Amino acid sequence: KPAVQDELKKIRIVKMKSKTGVLEKIDKADPCLYTAHGLIKKESDFSLFQGLSVVHERSGVIGKIDSLFGTAGKFKIVTKEPIMGMQVDKKGNITSNEEVVMHFRKYVYDNSKRFAQD
Repeated sequence: KPAVQDELKKIRIVKMKSKTGVLEKIDKADPCLYTAHGLIKKESDFSLFQGLSVVHERSGVIGKIDSLFGTAGKFKIVTKEPIMGMQVDKKGNITSNEEVVMHFRKYVYDNSKRFAQD
């Protein structure tokens, strides 16, 4: 059976998947830096996610997962351009429901936990 598993790993069958998170806060000093939650569980290995691309659902603005924020599974996203049209209070909290999506490929016979993106 191990030989069969090795042969199956050579077959690159792909499942397209996505994970969704919610933007929570915008940095007052840098309008291209956001705090988000919901995409990464707090017990997950953050190094698997760092540097991966996310897309703001409504505007299509692309950003990258930059760093962890605290210990509750929150993380920072950096975009090249500010996301316009969001409802933000005076403290920088985003009051509208703004979702970000990470699209990725998962290989069916690959048991590793890594994600593949273009």
